Amino acid sequence: MYVHDQAVAFLLTLARALHRYGTPAHRLESALSTTAERLGIQAQFFALPTSLHASFGESPDTQAHLMRVDPGEVNLEKLARLDAIAEQVARARLPIDRALDAVQRTVDQPPRYGNALTTVCWGVAAGTSAIFFGGGWREVFVALLIGTLTGLLVANAVIPPRKAL
Repeated sequence: MYVHDQAVAFLLTLARALHRYGTPAHRLESALSTTAERLGIQAQFFALPTSLHASFGESPDTQAHLMRVDPGEVNLEKLARLDAIAEQVARARLPIDRALDAVQRTVDQPPRYGNALTTVCWGVAAGTSAIFFGGGWREVFVALLIGTLTGLLVANAVIPPRKAL
């Protein structure tokens, strides 16, 4: 694979990952444009909630890419890691082939906290919300139960898991 092709593959993989973890469209486009510019590649990006558009090169040799993406969840830890990878590539401190691996490892990393703790946190968050809104012990108890039930539904994949890149 040519260096240009590797850079394009990196930018597309990075774009999908940044989109997946909650980067707003304007920041996604800006980050990708800046990274492409630092890599010496002419590129344009356009992000929508369910698709990413990218073009590389000048006319008539423009390469256009359209990727269908699912709206993802906000994950600030993974966004920070992806940003650091892009910065290292842009400053020529990390080769593109290793950067592709680093992005994939970031995406494949399991959640930091397990299902049990996450379920408990759903319940605690709901219970404390009831207190915040002036509820008595009955309202807190019901909110705690509803929050815990919601956490269990999320943990047991009633809400389908995200696909890997």
